Amino acid sequence: MSHWGPITRTVEDAALMLNVISKPDARDFTAVPYDNRDYLVGLNSGIRGLKIGYCRDFGMPDMLEKEVGQLIDRGVEKLK
Repeated sequence: MSHWGPITRTVEDAALMLNVISKPDARDFTAVPYDNRDYLVGLNSGIRGLKIGYCRDFGMPDMLEKEVGQLIDRGVEKLK
């Protein structure tokens, strides 16, 4: 399981990057319709009311080390 993609240093940098790479590309027939969203809007509004989805073990429970699972669980509890 690997993913190649852009990396940013800050959330604001990620929003700026998304404003550029989310623009339509006529060559990409798999793209969803463009909604002209500005990813900077609401950036500093906090996370109250948002929902976060996650997969603790990516469907491979035998591959997840116990300590990593515990850290994931602690992070999820903090976000609750």
